[in-house]
Amino acid sequence: MKHLIYAVAFLSFATGAHAASFDCAKASTLVEKAICSDAKLSELDDSLMKAYKKALASSPDASGLKSQQRAWLTVRNKCVDASCLNHAYADRLNALTGNLASNAPPPNAPRSSSPTGTYKSPNGELKIQQTSEGLIKFEVFATFRTNTGEAFGDAVLKGDTAIYENRDDDCRLSFKFLPDKAIVKQDGSCSMGLNVSASDTYTMSSGNNPKFEISNSPPPSPVSLAKPEQATPASKSENDSPVEIALAKNAAKISALGFSNKWLKAPLYLRGDLVNPPSHFVIFESFLALLFENPRFSKITAIKSGKFEGILVKVKGAESTGFLFKYDGGDLFISHVVSDDQATPLETANDYLSISMMILQLAPDAIQRVK
Repeated sequence: MKHLIYAVAFLSFATGAHAASFDCAKASTLVEKAICSDAKLSELDDSLMKAYKKALASSPDASGLKSQQRAWLTVRNKCVDASCLNHAYADRLNALTGNLASNAPPPNAPRSSSPTGTYKSPNGELKIQQTSEGLIKFEVFATFRTNTGEAFGDAVLKGDTAIYENRDDDCRLSFKFLPDKAIVKQDGSCSMGLNVSASDTYTMSSGNNPKFEISNSPPPSPVSLAKPEQATPASKSENDSPVEIALAKNAAKISALGFSNKWLKAPLYLRGDLVNPPSHFVIFESFLALLFENPRFSKITAIKSGKFEGILVKVKGAESTGFLFKYDGGDLFISHVVSDDQATPLETANDYLSISMMILQLAPDAIQRVK
């Protein structure tokens, strides 16, 4: 167990330690450690504490506000990745500041402008761009624990409501747009993944045209519509995702590690507990590309131990540590943590959750560096 704890501490160091509204030296929970290791989350935590104190000082119902804050902390502490935490903080900051404006429109007032923008909820993100008078382009991302899902396409817009239907994916999504919110209702699986649903109330965080991540040109909606004017194809550099750019940039380094092609193309799964199925993260070569994008990692090497293969990562000023992976039917799973030349198997739900959270924290920083 001490090897697992060391590895978690190592990865926290690799993502950096930052100031927050609490003493990071005393951080005890996984969420607190995640906040301390992420500069953006630390800044959000500090901003929220200032907003909360300001609201508390002027609130006619201090007791009620304290109860709301405790309830929000309970929701925040259920997050298992940085994306969930970012959304939780954004929503709470909006509740403490934006919602107090005296000139805010009634909560259910009809929308009088374009729904274009980015909307967020504690468990997801919605991107909308109105492309014509009766059509919107959308992407919606949602999470449930460590499971994630997404859907995208074109929806027919009538007034303040848009409808997307795709029988092939057993999917119907309705979008109700209010002045600063979007209410999404999902019917069918929509290929979102186990227990993942887009149904939620999303609060607008930006009214600008969003940058779509899943596809620059989503497939046409099954709803019968006049064909939109064909757009000029973007150049390859504009279409490439951050992960694809990282893969191209680090192709030689990845090849030098010596993993077989079936390993490199295998999907890597992360487990958050012992009850729910593992969630697909990225393919293995994409994971390696993200590791090579971390400037704190001075050396990455391949290792083998019996039927397991893995990697060792060296950070300047710290001993090497790493992971062993289990290859099973074309899929990869993290099986052991390696430190002090010893491999410690992951056994408990907390083991899997700790490692999954640390790995998920590595990805956003790497993606930002190659954008």
